[in-house]
Amino acid sequence: MIAWLGKYGRGTRIFFLVLIYVAYQALLAGIRSQYGEVESQEWILVAMVFYLILFGFGRSFGNFFLLFDRFARHSLTSKEKRFSIIIASLFGCALGAEIYMGGWIQASILVAILIYFFWGVLVPRFQDAFARS
Repeated sequence: MIAWLGKYGRGTRIFFLVLIYVAYQALLAGIRSQYGEVESQEWILVAMVFYLILFGFGRSFGNFFLLFDRFARHSLTSKEKRFSIIIASLFGCALGAEIYMGGWIQASILVAILIYFFWGVLVPRFQDAFARS
């Protein structure tokens, strides 16, 4: 999905952000009519993180995990390293906000995203280690 959206310009990506927001508001209105008032600020952070990672800053977020590999970190430029640390810090702030608000389901979704990216870095390392033995 990231590669598919990468061929589009900035305007199209902004359109998708607006589309996600409208879909989120429609879903929230449906939930409110069915169950009454719900806490929406807990889910908006998750929606924003999904959008930013999947459609905008997934490469930088993935580069953050490359910093944990002593060989792979040398393939990144200093600008890529700084930007990946900034993106990971913003992700950490979103995760901390979810935990602070008591959104444990939302926080677990964000932790699952974290594990998914970290797994992408670890699996090739383990496959190489077992291939050599």
